[in-house]
Amino acid sequence: MLTGRSFRLSVDKFGIEGEPSQKRTAVLVPKGDTIRVLSDPAADDERMVEVEWHGKNLAMFAVDLQNHGDEVKCGTAG
Repeated sequence: MLTGRSFRLSVDKFGIEGEPSQKRTAVLVPKGDTIRVLSDPAADDERMVEVEWHGKNLAMFAVDLQNHGDEVKCGTAG
């Protein structure tokens, strides 16, 4: 489970902003930024997770967080 965990990205990665019923926009999340996972993958799409980054909710690939993110332990996110 990734929900509630925070990750600092080791490389630039894209997230997707916007609801499925709205226009979606690709957003570049820079290397070194920290994201917090809000929800694990939905049953219909096991690859994407919802994350919070600078007050925005984005969808990102779970594998990107696991392969290109370093977990930030509680109380050390910045």
